[in-house]
Amino acid sequence: MAPHEVSEAHLQEVEAAMPGLTVRYSRATPATVAEARLLLIDNVGLLSQLYRFGRFAYIGGAFGAGLHNTLEAAAFGLPVFFGPRYEKFQEAVALVQLNCAFPAHSAHELESAFDKLYYNEDARLKVQDVSLEYVHQHAGATGRILSQLVITN
Repeated sequence: MAPHEVSEAHLQEVEAAMPGLTVRYSRATPATVAEARLLLIDNVGLLSQLYRFGRFAYIGGAFGAGLHNTLEAAAFGLPVFFGPRYEKFQEAVALVQLNCAFPAHSAHELESAFDKLYYNEDARLKVQDVSLEYVHQHAGATGRILSQLVITN
């Protein structure tokens, strides 16, 4: 779990809310991670690098004011799950249309969407392929925009 807020007070709240063995990334060893139920990322800037080790990603923020970055997870082919407020994020809308991202209004909807991919490796691999293709097709957008700005000015 990679919380948006990594203050000591918030990390302690997360640890208290999660029953079972929680290990902070900064204190993790191979032995403690093997026994942990939850690896708590307590450093800023690691999340985009950690997606490569995942098989699924739940992205926060879409039950509140704004969805966090979905492309970091999609760049590694992960199926992406999030809450219902995602419509103002173009890449999230596109990933939902491609059946690579799965918005949920409740824990039940989230579990149902997750189970369809968790128990069907072929379906998960198809999401992976489509996500990777989407990211590949949209790579380099900044350079294309900048070149158009230079041409028109």
